[in-house]
Amino acid sequence: MNCLITGASLGIGHDLALKMASMSYNLLLTYNNNLELCKLLQKEIISKYNVKCIIEKCDLSKEDDIKNTILKFKKEIGNIDVLVNNASCSMDNLFLDKTKEEFLKVL
Repeated sequence: MNCLITGASLGIGHDLALKMASMSYNLLLTYNNNLELCKLLQKEIISKYNVKCIIEKCDLSKEDDIKNTILKFKKEIGNIDVLVNNASCSMDNLFLDKTKEEFLKVL
């Protein structure tokens, strides 16, 4: 079984990656800004579990990044059986002060 987890470098994504690896899932872990944290997680998963683990930079606001990430995963591991769309973005300003672009980015 294969699992793609977005925003996997820390927090919930990190913990879910460890859990899915412990359940023998091959993983594609995406990050946007935390390459070093994702590399540490990948190293931990590979050393503890007998699964494939690929990390990939992916900005989910860019359609080409998403397409390229999915193509890489299919080429290297196969179809995606489970998707955990964990990546997030926050804009710490008041709702009424948000621009349309900021609001759409958060979504």
